[in-house]
Amino acid sequence: MVNELAQKQMGRPLVLACSADLAESTSIHGFGKGFSDKDGKGGFGWYERTKNPGGAIIPQQITEFTNSGLMVGVATVNFSSEPEQHFVGYWGVHSTYASFSYLKYGLMRLFSQLAQDCPLKVGKVIWVADTPARDRRGQPHALRHLLAGRDAALPDGHALNLHPWEHNEVAPMLAARCARTCRSSRCTSRGRTSRRPIERSSASVAHGGREGRVRDPRLRSQAREGRLRDRARHEHDDSVYTLLPKFADGSAPNIKLVQRRAGAVPAATAMYRDTVLSHADWLDSTVITNGARRLMHDWLPHKVAESYAMSPDFDHRWRTGGSVDELKLEAHIDPEHLLEGMRRFAKDRAMRLKQLAYPG
Repeated sequence: MVNELAQKQMGRPLVLACSADLAESTSIHGFGKGFSDKDGKGGFGWYERTKNPGGAIIPQQITEFTNSGLMVGVATVNFSSEPEQHFVGYWGVHSTYASFSYLKYGLMRLFSQLAQDCPLKVGKVIWVADTPARDRRGQPHALRHLLAGRDAALPDGHALNLHPWEHNEVAPMLAARCARTCRSSRCTSRGRTSRRPIERSSASVAHGGREGRVRDPRLRSQAREGRLRDRARHEHDDSVYTLLPKFADGSAPNIKLVQRRAGAVPAATAMYRDTVLSHADWLDSTVITNGARRLMHDWLPHKVAESYAMSPDFDHRWRTGGSVDELKLEAHIDPEHLLEGMRRFAKDRAMRLKQLAYPG
């Protein structure tokens, strides 16, 4: 859609894209399609130097480092007559499976510092790291730790991560993040967005999926037994939504679930943040994720919360892989293991909170 709007306003694409053999698998081929036409033929299509020199999708080999450098180079060319005040040029997007994302890091790291220090404005680069349930060439949760290394190697604010659950969330999340920041380096880690959409109204999920109000405190007289922050991704989202009936009938702990799209929400007012998760709630919380535990650094309030976090690296070992159901079971992000972790977290509440007091 963004390139179709650019075609109407500028007569050219805004975003140029390239991948190895994964353009369709990672969905970036959509930058070459038309949005209004049902057959998608109204877009710029694939670049071909004699037949379609105005194409937006650039055919590339399985050369991840080169593909990253190509898009970074595109985004550093500024055609503006006032390049220190405005950027006129192209954005870039490159993609691969997340387990190979380390091959793209070098040029993105240089681009990150160039965007910081260069007096001339530069464009934005979208880094798509797709996360199939089972990588054809590697173990599925190897990629979680590779993403952790990638994030740790870029300063805060230089990599703005999005984790959409399904395809309807991709465009608004990406637009919100691109609109609110001047940072030019961007990492988008995403699952298979062909997953079925969640019917949030029937699942009692409010605020566009960012906060799950699955238990109304008026329905139970006792105080809440804790708060869980769910970093929304598809494998454990399935498990969490499967458990919602247990919250409805009271057989699950009286825990507030807050679902986050990993950097999708623009800077909110303090009042809004306190409504979703107050400071007291924050201290009384832990996390659920299908990523590496260290990726939750910004969401964990303290080490006590970390000890109750539910993540695939619960035993600090690589997962061996398999089908989605086998993967979830081994990673302990299936409904039964998550419910067990929630009950442990709720049962230990008094002990948990007591540990936060300074002994002196």
